[in-house]
Amino acid sequence: MSSWCPLGRVQQAQGGIPIATEEIDAIGLFCPEPIVRLGKAIKKIEEGDTVVLRADDPSAPRDVESWADISGNELVSTAEKDDHWEFVIRKRGGEK
Repeated sequence: MSSWCPLGRVQQAQGGIPIATEEIDAIGLFCPEPIVRLGKAIKKIEEGDTVVLRADDPSAPRDVESWADISGNELVSTAEKDDHWEFVIRKRGGEK
């Protein structure tokens, strides 16, 4: 079971393994703001932790994929929801 702090950051996952997940709601924001917020969030977390980004900018899928490639982070998943996309990005040690 996960526990949440007021900032939306997961403190512990099942089995007591600590992880820190940042969540970014970039719905209604357009390029470059979702990527700017993603870059700031990734700097706050530890290697191996994840950021969830929700965005409805039509260029977001391409932008997030390119940003992950350039920054050295891993785009774990992309899910298309009714009115937005949801991306999960894992921080890797080689962030540029």
